[in-house]
Amino acid sequence: MKKIPIFLSSDNNYAPYAAATIASVCDNTRSFVDFYILDSGISEENKTKIENLKEKFPNFSVEFVQIDTAKMFSEIEYKNKANYISFATYNRFLIPYIKPELEKVIYLDVDLIVNLDVEKLYSTSLDEYDIAAVYDTWYNQWLAERNYKNCIFESNHCYFNAGVLLIDCQKWREKNILKKVVETEQKYRNRLRYADQDILNLLYNGSNYKMLDKKYNVVNFIDVLNDTEAILHWAGRVKPWQILPDLKTDSENRMSRNKELFWKYAFKTEYYDELAERVVYRDTKSLKMMFMCEVFRSKIQENI
Repeated sequence: MKKIPIFLSSDNNYAPYAAATIASVCDNTRSFVDFYILDSGISEENKTKIENLKEKFPNFSVEFVQIDTAKMFSEIEYKNKANYISFATYNRFLIPYIKPELEKVIYLDVDLIVNLDVEKLYSTSLDEYDIAAVYDTWYNQWLAERNYKNCIFESNHCYFNAGVLLIDCQKWREKNILKKVVETEQKYRNRLRYADQDILNLLYNGSNYKMLDKKYNVVNFIDVLNDTEAILHWAGRVKPWQILPDLKTDSENRMSRNKELFWKYAFKTEYYDELAERVVYRDTKSLKMMFMCEVFRSKIQENI
């Protein structure tokens, strides 16, 4: 049986969302998936809850790889200009060195839901590139609006979102990318906005990466696809599990699009009740009840 290696990175706070991501992968993928979670302090209780997903999905294994991010990246000066990004995001740079026997792997952020068979992504040829990623429509528009003034990227740069990556681990090791990561951070540290994502884009400047089909990383508040088979990514500070009360209604709806898919898979984990209780209320209407209705509607339609 073909096994697909997928790496996730999570601390204890993001463990429930990692569980929902895993559930979505397993529910849509026929192959067996080996998950490796880069663990920045996940509790034993949360590890057990994630492992208990095997009761519903027999097509995966999970290994928690403990990472001391501060120690491993002691030469990096972590600055959180985008205030929703944690230091643990740098853990992805360690992937090719953690499992040296793996030649090609998938990396996924945990603020996304996979609504397709990841075999399609894993089977994509890298065509001699080190990595494959999806062009970031929103960020490239933002760069254009700023006319590239005071930016660290050239005008022809095709900025990609690093939430979904296909990595050639062998090439990564051969080129000592980890060393280049540290050197790049030290050179640009006062100008980085999106931490590791900016670093990756600097390392693969221009279009020096395999550009993936947009369906493999649909940034939810800007990209719209007709194809329902996609990886939906809530990149940014607005997440489907936490709607901020100070947002306008039109922005709220746009930036939390397809939130019912997140709740569909949260419902399959042991975190559903806990997550529903956390939902922020807006005015006098309970968003919690709205989300619950959507989940139950999906449940009925699917005859779960």
